[in-house]
Amino acid sequence: MILDSEIKKLFNKLDHEDCAQITLMGSDIFVKTDHISQISLLTQVYFGENFIPQSVRHCLSGKAPFDDSALETFLSVDERQYKIFLNHNGKIDHLSHRTFIDVLEEFSHQAEEWKLVLDEHDKNDLVYSRVKS
Repeated sequence: MILDSEIKKLFNKLDHEDCAQITLMGSDIFVKTDHISQISLLTQVYFGENFIPQSVRHCLSGKAPFDDSALETFLSVDERQYKIFLNHNGKIDHLSHRTFIDVLEEFSHQAEEWKLVLDEHDKNDLVYSRVKS
């Protein structure tokens, strides 16, 4: 749940800048706007520590296994940093104060779900070896 004070801080920052950050459910969500018609949300959902496994990459092209939301999101990759991000692009004119909060909450929920899915796929690529004692 988002506190009104957090939303006010976010709106105040967006009044003066193109980008602001809010933390929800353990995700740092970056909110960008052009102040005219577009708003974008971005948060990191995976960090590969110098490698992104194939099973994790396979998730990038598929549909979210938990996707029962009307909020359209997509995944993007930063190959140089070995990170995967959840993204949402939307229109400002469709957002009221309440619907913006709903979008943020749904976005953070999807981010947490993606973190679980990608982490599970990451574990699938682990190679186990036996050590003789």
